[in-house]
Amino acid sequence: MFFHPPRLGAYSHVDSTGEPLIPFANFMTERASRTAQTLENPETFDRFSALPLELRNAICRSCDARTCFQLMHTSLSLRAEAQMLFWTHPEIWYHVDQAWLVYDYGRPGSEPHCPEFARQIHQVEVSFEQLDYVFHESESRNPGRAATLIGRQRVTAEREAFDTETMAKLFWEAFQVNFPAATQVVLSETWARKQPAPFPKEFVQVIRACPPGVTVRLSLIEFFMGCHRDSTRTLYKLGSGKDASLELVQRDWFRNRVMLPTKKFSGPVGTFQRLSLRSVINECRYNAIRQARFKAYESFHFGGHKSIPIKCPEPKCDVVCTVEGEWVEHAISTDHDECHSEEEEYPEDLNLD
Repeated sequence: MFFHPPRLGAYSHVDSTGEPLIPFANFMTERASRTAQTLENPETFDRFSALPLELRNAICRSCDARTCFQLMHTSLSLRAEAQMLFWTHPEIWYHVDQAWLVYDYGRPGSEPHCPEFARQIHQVEVSFEQLDYVFHESESRNPGRAATLIGRQRVTAEREAFDTETMAKLFWEAFQVNFPAATQVVLSETWARKQPAPFPKEFVQVIRACPPGVTVRLSLIEFFMGCHRDSTRTLYKLGSGKDASLELVQRDWFRNRVMLPTKKFSGPVGTFQRLSLRSVINECRYNAIRQARFKAYESFHFGGHKSIPIKCPEPKCDVVCTVEGEWVEHAISTDHDECHSEEEEYPEDLNLD
């Protein structure tokens, strides 16, 4: 399901919801290169190390995550301060897919990212399609079924034999082993939920099971008017007290969501992991290009007080969009922006025999 955010076309890589999911290397170099190109008279400031320690630290604390990362690779006098600021910087939420933690139990070797890097980060976003579905307690638990299966099917059968509390405990154990420094965690969904509606009980159960010292929030995509174009990402926290419920923290929550840097792949399994990760990155890049195309197309038809209707290019579709936003929603829900007529796909003079 594709989410239509207000910041359409603002990122180099986005996921299927249209939200940022940027490879670490791209995130660290994109803005730095653009900034360098805008400097008209760059000069070398070689007296920074002579400044008082308090002033140097104050300057470092005002830097963004990219700058802190660069400072980590400079002088010894700056490295310690820059490292502390980088790992705790609130600008970045590092993305982790739930499948590795849930179905592989976070076992080493199955992760695509650098484990040493992961052990240092403080802010993590674990992405689910539907969190309650993953932790839903099976109505007909069969503990013996798992023994007859292998691989992911076995893990799935094992989890079906657990209750929600046990599944949440296993999840958080795997999380803490791999991210021991994490203090801020967001459990996010990519599934758009129609509101108003009661929250599934699994939300509270999973948050309550989190380790001490970890602050957990829940992020959902919600729409209220029957139109995904009006969707918004919200952020919730669990209130205090035994019978506490979820409380709204922020609407229209956006963040720089960054993939963890990759590990060094080796062997046949490593080749498969590298190709799988490359496929994900390429898809995110394509999604961003598609969003930029939407933005340019709608700007041509409706920008600058213009109102030029958009006729769907799908030959068998009669939809005509007359209001900004309609074409994006239609194209996303039907993929008609990517269609080709049969004549274009199979020209008459092409011999397919």
